[in-house]
Amino acid sequence: VVFRSFGNMSVTVTPGVRAVVVLVQGDGQTGNQGDALPVDLVAEIQDAFGNKLPGSVAQWEVVKPGSVTLSNVVDVADANGLVRAKATLGALPGTATVRVRSGTGIATFRLTVRVNITQLQKVSGDGQEALTKAQ
Repeated sequence: VVFRSFGNMSVTVTPGVRAVVVLVQGDGQTGNQGDALPVDLVAEIQDAFGNKLPGSVAQWEVVKPGSVTLSNVVDVADANGLVRAKATLGALPGTATVRVRSGTGIATFRLTVRVNITQLQKVSGDGQEALTKAQ
């Protein structure tokens, strides 16, 4: 193997274009209507090669308004490439979806809102009788 010198050369290496948003924690949580979820929604912004991208800007979106409220939103990636938000479940039961985007990358958190049943009210159907085969 022969190495040759071609003089002094300067090379600058920079992260690639934002391309990937990876869920880190908070996906798949379940709670009752109005509950603040115990684990923050956290995502990591990376370039196409998996390098963390501190300082990248993210956009948070609640897909169905009223299903989730976000607070304490950090939309500029920290030194570890992380963005985060606190989620409080809304009044709409079922699946609540939160998206986070940065550059061409997108990731989706799916949360479940349980219904709080506080009482049952009888409407009709009591006092019925039926014969069984045993009679």
